[in-house]
Amino acid sequence: MSDRFHFHCLAWRSLNGHVWLDQVAVEGHKSPEDVLVAKPAAQPGFPRDQIKEETYLPHERESALFKILAAVEVEKQAIQQFADTYGLLTFDAYSVTATHEGDEFRTFGDPFFEWHYNILALRHWTKVWELVCENDAGGLLEYVRWLPTWAKEERRRHHGDPVGEFIVNTLSILRSTPRDRIKTAKSALRLGIWESHLRQGLTLHLNYDAPHDLMSFRLRGEHLVTAIWAQFASAVVDSKEYRHCDTCGKPFELSPEVARTNRLFCSTPCRLKAYRRRMREAVRMHNRGKALKSIADKLGSDVTTVRGWIKAAKEKR
Repeated sequence: MSDRFHFHCLAWRSLNGHVWLDQVAVEGHKSPEDVLVAKPAAQPGFPRDQIKEETYLPHERESALFKILAAVEVEKQAIQQFADTYGLLTFDAYSVTATHEGDEFRTFGDPFFEWHYNILALRHWTKVWELVCENDAGGLLEYVRWLPTWAKEERRRHHGDPVGEFIVNTLSILRSTPRDRIKTAKSALRLGIWESHLRQGLTLHLNYDAPHDLMSFRLRGEHLVTAIWAQFASAVVDSKEYRHCDTCGKPFELSPEVARTNRLFCSTPCRLKAYRRRMREAVRMHNRGKALKSIADKLGSDVTTVRGWIKAAKEKR
């Protein structure tokens, strides 16, 4: 998180998985909606001893969770896979009335429109931020010119959901001069992030450390979606850099606190997986008659290491 403020959010995840309830009544909404719920909450009277769940700190588990959500396809299966890994965005913000085998019951979950909005909004503002970081005024203009048509298409595709709301401030870039375009984009980005779940999802806690006679404050979020937007805000405030893992492709933060700037993998398992893959490739190339020096150059290693890999493979046979 940002060095400029302290943030805390404890996320909840169902280890039983999640399931979509199709076209159910959502409190406060006139039309039926598709809602993603934890499997234990998808029917009345689910045996308590079968419920498995966990709580975790999302910012400690993933350093680029906002990028991960922004990359999720806006379709049910992909959204469900994200929820199975990280949990629901809000969990209890939406009250739902559904039926199971003729019995009506109330539960909680995330409507599809909630996922739809946050994925596209994060995708949009992440793109704006990347162009700002690159100081690409021309790229900003080209991107924003494309947005109105894109927003109209998304509205038609998703039955009038207000997906264009988050681009309104960005359209001011079209009216700015080339010299002011980056500043205009930064202002739009600030408003866009603040008007997300960050604004309504945060509470301020004032702490007093009696032994050290110090006062401090901490921002707290109640839902995973708030933690995700707070992580994005932190990235913008501190101009953080990210890289995609060479093994799994997942983004991760590059910083002295999280990962050194020359790190190629998001985790130790991914690093070991890549190492074993290089070993197998070395053996395969050797069996095809490639010289040790050629193998080492191809795999970015050295002859001694390659020789050790081949020797170890032979000993396993």
